[in-house]
Amino acid sequence: MRIRSTAERKAQSSMRIACVIVTFNRLGYLKGAFQAVSNQSSSLDFIIIVDNNSTDGSVLWLSELAQTRNDVTVLLMDRNYGGAGGFHYGIKKAYESGADWIWTMDDDCLPDPDALEKLVDCGIIGSQEAAHEVGFLASRVNWKNGSRHKMNVPGSARDLTFGHDRSPGCTRIRYGSFVSILINRNAVEQVGFPIKEFFINFDDLEFTRRITSAGFSGFHVESSKVSHLTLANVGLTLDQIVANPAELELRKRQYAIRNLVAVNKHERYGLFKETVRLIYILAKLIINRTPPRTQVALMWAGVRGLCLDYHKWIKYPSLNRKQ
Repeated sequence: MRIRSTAERKAQSSMRIACVIVTFNRLGYLKGAFQAVSNQSSSLDFIIIVDNNSTDGSVLWLSELAQTRNDVTVLLMDRNYGGAGGFHYGIKKAYESGADWIWTMDDDCLPDPDALEKLVDCGIIGSQEAAHEVGFLASRVNWKNGSRHKMNVPGSARDLTFGHDRSPGCTRIRYGSFVSILINRNAVEQVGFPIKEFFINFDDLEFTRRITSAGFSGFHVESSKVSHLTLANVGLTLDQIVANPAELELRKRQYAIRNLVAVNKHERYGLFKETVRLIYILAKLIINRTPPRTQVALMWAGVRGLCLDYHKWIKYPSLNRKQ
């Protein structure tokens, strides 16, 4: 166990840390996530739970919870804004409430008791030593059996020219997943909030890439562990989106293709690569004998991604001059 220096303990004591949990019709999972967050070895200043208009009893439970816990704020949405909308409004609320660091997670995420403490440790070290300010820190995300979750593998930062590893197990990355990342308030102030119009899929990819592209450092903290309790340990790959696994409805597939194409077209040679991606998608749809109406819907989603200027959707804190 690493012993914190006096400076590190002082830095941690002055931090205001908020947790944002987004939920929709998964009360059982939500209760587990809330209990795990409440029992962290590193204390939270407040917890914000965003409910996307659930109909399974979550609203009643949350309303009662907010009456008994002064550190809990509940945002009841008037409709389902998706994960992207939930994190947009949750992070916005945390920022406006004065949080210095914002810890995000889905309702089916179970953090280990010291998950937040490990993120904070790396954040303190990074803030003291980094040539570039730490923008976010991501936990290791496991599946139920302890293996690494294929959906939440962070992106390498090998193509970036700034920053360096802080310490063993604290590795520089370019992007991460909303399933347990700790976000610096200063990064939010500079780059804005997640894009709610993405609705679902790859909104965290866009947001965390936006942070590192602005000059902040991102880190993966191997010792900070959470479990993502999905039904299966699968990643959101292009082949799976096209093949239509049973749990991925058409609308989610459309968002996934549109958002991924829209984000990646801004990479080097991105427009060419994403055009090739659409040709590949069409070929796979034909080979899989996908119904023509579904082919049209998914291809149109890809074309929309090529044409989409999503930067117009980025909202900034009200005091930010970009707003």
